[in-house]
This record gives sequence, C-alpha cells and structure tokens, in this order.
Amino acid sequence: MLKRIALAIVTIALFLAAAYVIAPRPVHLSNDRHGDQALASQLHDLAGKGHHHLFAVRVQGDDATWAGLGMDDATEFEIGSVTKTMNAQIMAAVGNPATEVGSLVDVSPELSATTFGDLANHTSGLPRLAGVPWTQLVTEQILRPGNPYKGIMPDDVLAQDPAPDPEKVGKQHYSNYGHALLGQLLAKQEGVTWEELLQRHVFAPAGMSESYSMAFGSVADDAPRGLSGDGRESAPWETAGYAPAGAVRSTGRDMTKYARFLLRHGQHEHTWVKEADHLWHNGGTGGYSAMLILIPNNDEAVFVVGDTTRGVEDIAYGLASVEEE
Repeated sequence: MLKRIALAIVTIALFLAAAYVIAPRPVHLSNDRHGDQALASQLHDLAGKGHHHLFAVRVQGDDATWAGLGMDDATEFEIGSVTKTMNAQIMAAVGNPATEVGSLVDVSPELSATTFGDLANHTSGLPRLAGVPWTQLVTEQILRPGNPYKGIMPDDVLAQDPAPDPEKVGKQHYSNYGHALLGQLLAKQEGVTWEELLQRHVFAPAGMSESYSMAFGSVADDAPRGLSGDGRESAPWETAGYAPAGAVRSTGRDMTKYARFLLRHGQHEHTWVKEADHLWHNGGTGGYSAMLILIPNNDEAVFVVGDTTRGVEDIAYGLASVEEE
C-alpha cells in the first residue's frame, strides 16, 4: 500500500514537473529603450502581442537610425531566411543561374535539369524539406523548442534526390531544401565550404565582422536565445547542411552594413520578393523573426528583428516609406 502511494506521489510530481517545463510563459514587450528615442517610441507603438525584445534600423543613404527595446545594436540574433538573400548574393558572385544540378551531382533526370535559378527563386518544385527526419521535427519543434536541423551535414543535403513536383515546377513554392542545396552546390563547385563563400562574398565586402553562420556548437552559452511561440527559450538553429537556408546570426550594426551593401552592390534579381517599388525578404527560426525591406530608388532600407516567433513584417512596413502590397 505504501509503495503504491509513493509511486502515485512520484508520478504526480513528474507530471507537474513536465507540465511546468512545457507550460506557456507570458511574453511581455520590453520598455528598455536604446538608440534613437523617437524611433524607439515608434517601435513600441507598432509592436503587438507576442513581441518581447525588438531592434529596428532605418537606412537612408549614408545615414542610419536605429532603436531597440531590450536590444541594442550589438545584441546577437538569428536572421532566419534572410540568410537566403546572402546565398543569392554568393550565387551572383560565383554561380550561373542556368547551371543545372546534374552538372555537379549524380541525381535523377528530373532533379538533374533543375537550375541554380530555380533553386534560388523557389520554382524548382522541390519539397520544403528533405533529409530532415520527421521524428526530429516532432521532437525538436513540437515537443520542445529545439533545433530541427541538428546533425544534418552538407553531404546529407547533397545525397538527397527528391523528385520535383511537376505541378509546382516553374511556380513559386517555398523550399528550404532548395536553398540549402543551392548553397552546398556552390560550395562543391568552388571546392570550399559554404561558410567560406559567405565570408568571402558577403561578410568581408560588406564589413560584417560580428556575423557568422551557426555551425554546431558555435553559439556561446551566454549568447542571447530567442523565445518560442509559447514563451520558452528556444535552442539556436545551428546547422551545417541547411546553413544556406537560414543559419546566419548577426547584430544590428552588421545588418545595417548589409542593408547598405545591398543597396549599393547587391543583386536584386533572385530570391527577393519583388513588389512595384521595393523588395523584401523575411525570416524566422525557433526563437526569432526578421524582416528586411529594400527601396533601391530611394536608397532606403528597413530592417527589424524580434526575439520571438511573432512576425515583424507589419513593424517594418510601419517604419518604411512604402506600403505593404
């Protein structure tokens, strides 16, 4: 009898502990203001439920104005799929949009004819993900705010041979795998790692000394972590194989440099979402959301990032001189 009671107590204790671990945490907007106070007030007014710490910068020619709520221009963050614009920049430097996948790796005829341009523009018909075990997606994204891309290496990406969906070929269907494949093919073509290409063709020319691609174990233990949708601390999305699709970690200072570099020297043809008077690309990881808007005719850019999964697109448009279409 006493053993059964003890077992019941232990079971209840374990249940309560598990419930505490997975229970949602309230997320509140920070009022710890940094940078330009007028912009900080505007940032605060544009923020909504689910936002916590935010950083924004508005670039106009040689001038830049930044502000943060709980973040300053030296705070590290993940930019998610904004990384894909860097991948496209690398392609512009060393690749050819007409290059076919089959010229570098042995794959099925269907995938072989897919071009670098198809991969960059999400018109390849490839699935959103490939080579990521579904069990890992469940445990790392549903059961806990972990890293769904852990353990995936460049060779794992190159070894996949998914068949493009013929009904999606030539149409835009977002594919993280497509951009990961593009980056790893560019690295294979050049005989270096993708991280080396990133340093050589993006970070160095833009002067981005505080940015890096999150290799396994590269994010310091005391570096900032973002928050999942339920307010729990999220693991950094460190990856080697899927790095070209979204593994860059940066700072406000560096993203200001990147925005200015794109306005002056960037390619605007591939990967970007093109509107009538501007370009944009957003990004998200397990704990961060980002948005970058370029307005080339105005020599203007706006970048916003937040440390939760709540999107920041509306904030970015609220700070830009163009309207969302």
